[in-house]
Amino acid sequence: MEIAEHWRLRLIELKNDLGLTQASLALKLDKSPDYVSRLLYEPHKKGRKNLGLQTIRTATESFELPPGWFDMPTGSQLPSGRRPGTPSNDERKVSSMTKWPFRRVTPANYARLTRAQQDHIEDTIQMILPPASESPAAKRGRA
Repeated sequence: MEIAEHWRLRLIELKNDLGLTQASLALKLDKSPDYVSRLLYEPHKKGRKNLGLQTIRTATESFELPPGWFDMPTGSQLPSGRRPGTPSNDERKVSSMTKWPFRRVTPANYARLTRAQQDHIEDTIQMILPPASESPAAKRGRA
């Protein structure tokens, strides 16, 4: 396998392991989403770009990867600390819920959000909901 292909596979592995979209990966790499898309193209696809040393350096710094991470074997030293295919704790928590409350947001997409983003969603929902003392059940209890 050529080194350019190995680096491409490691970039895909990094993206998938952290649950990043191409757009969020592009932001971290300080590249355009189109350029990142071309970095991820399959070999021999027209328009493909090879991952360069500067982009590898940027990724290593942005994601706090150990030096030489892109040269390590695939599946090794993933940033999340998980082995490939193993669900994260957040994914396990979400999948263990008895009934998912959202119609347009999947549990997997919710699990990809940062803790701060999840907190923001929960805070927004709490602002919309009436206080527990004002719930229909509480009102019925007063009647």
